Amino acid sequence: MHISILFAISELATEIREEKFPMIFDAPTSSFGENKTKQFLNLIYQTGNQKILLIKDFLHIDKDSKVFSIKDEFNNVKRDKAFWVKLERPFNPNNLKTINSQVITL
Repeated sequence: MHISILFAISELATEIREEKFPMIFDAPTSSFGENKTKQFLNLIYQTGNQKILLIKDFLHIDKDSKVFSIKDEFNNVKRDKAFWVKLERPFNPNNLKTINSQVITL
């Protein structure tokens, strides 16, 4: 329900000012299942606004190696661009100089 309110506010702002604003979502689908998440992402792809979503729904971790990867199901999501901001390993959580991010284009 909260997402529908955000879409309504965005649409209203567009009608009043005749401007489009980017929509920024942080974990909008965290309570959805994987199938509903895919449907939501494919639906908002059709909107004209710029969208920035921060999600971790399609991450997979190998139980043995503890290595993260993107699930193949993400290939079925319509999108213009997608990036994976990944923490480089190894790192020392007590030494901020050892913490780096890697940006991967998907």
